[in-house]
Amino acid sequence: MKTAFIDTSIISECSRQNITAKILGGILTAKKLTPVIGIYLTYEIARNIVTNNPDKASQLFSFIHDLKPEFSRSRDDLYTMEAQKLKTDDPVDYMLTNQIKILLLKRIDDYCNGKFDQTHEDFIRIRQDGLKASRQAWQPINDGKIHKKYKHNFNMFINDFFSSLKYNPKKMAWVRMVILIATEQKIILTDKEIIKFIENLTAYPALRSLIYTHIYLEFLTETNNAIPAEDRFTDALVMIEGSYCSIIASNDESFMRNHAKNINPHIETITLKQLLVTVRADIIPA
Repeated sequence: MKTAFIDTSIISECSRQNITAKILGGILTAKKLTPVIGIYLTYEIARNIVTNNPDKASQLFSFIHDLKPEFSRSRDDLYTMEAQKLKTDDPVDYMLTNQIKILLLKRIDDYCNGKFDQTHEDFIRIRQDGLKASRQAWQPINDGKIHKKYKHNFNMFINDFFSSLKYNPKKMAWVRMVILIATEQKIILTDKEIIKFIENLTAYPALRSLIYTHIYLEFLTETNNAIPAEDRFTDALVMIEGSYCSIIASNDESFMRNHAKNINPHIETITLKQLLVTVRADIIPA
């Protein structure tokens, strides 16, 4: 069975339209899709706790509880496991271990019942402040002339980047640095391992999406002469967490149409509208 990575916007829109988790689950089952949710989605929903809307948070977490999805590992785990795979060829299991899944389900149950404590709220605030600081500190690595050659042709830019990477020590060092930071300084890749990575990008979906994200944000920065909107940063996190899934399901049609394929060109995308249009009529009651 294929997997569908469910974005926050799908759950929020289902809630708004009174589409229950049972109905969404039936739609996905009819399409032979297993729903998968990432750790970042639970954080996004939990942000309602610190924006004085805890009732909404409880409602959305109840939706997750009733949907009974699988859960993917965090981005940090995926980065580290893939970097280790480059060294040892160890396989990557992208789903949460049962032990961590049990703890997460307990946390979700607490949120469903309105049980929020100060520790959770403090973590959410720190996480949000960190994301804002990352965007404010964003700096492209290029020389500011990217737009003169490539204009708005990102495909040409990304293809040229990878085709010349193995012959460009500066680019090799940059990829090594990005992965070193992503693995929290744990794993330093050799030149040989970086070449192994770029010659088989599809075998390392999270790291590939991470590198594509950096390059795409740089492209947007240079072509628009401005730091990309905060949504471009947070949407990229969703794409990375969902990089192992067959499909990304999101209600953000603009992002799906204009940006998603620039971060993960090999993944399918689907919106809630498309799910509802193509499903059998007997799944959704009139």
